[in-house]
Amino acid sequence: MGRGRPDLPAKFHLLELGLYAVGAWLLVRAFGVTGAALAWTGRVTVDAGLLGIALWRAERFPPARWYGAGAGRALGAVAVLGAVTVAAGLTLPPIPRVAFLGATAVAFLVFAWRSLLAEEERVAVRAALS
Repeated sequence: MGRGRPDLPAKFHLLELGLYAVGAWLLVRAFGVTGAALAWTGRVTVDAGLLGIALWRAERFPPARWYGAGAGRALGAVAVLGAVTVAAGLTLPPIPRVAFLGATAVAFLVFAWRSLLAEEERVAVRAALS
């Protein structure tokens, strides 16, 4: 992003600062350390989105080219995983939460292995693990 508009990340961070401060204050008061993590995750998600939009506009590089053909499925899977994780974290008691999130993580890994990774990527993962 430094090519042509090095000022944009700094401007984005100034915008995010106010949103993050208010969000962090509210979320930490309501959820403690979990709220702090949610606030930070929200800030970096907004930052990534703003940088992506700036790249798209400055370089005429559409999001479909960033990620390839499976991007929609991958983004949907990650969004569902995030929603389930937040919902479980805010609603379940600790022991059932750990069990539920463990099962959710396993289901996500199976889905990603079968539906999101290409054969050459699976081969590379197997090689790295052996």
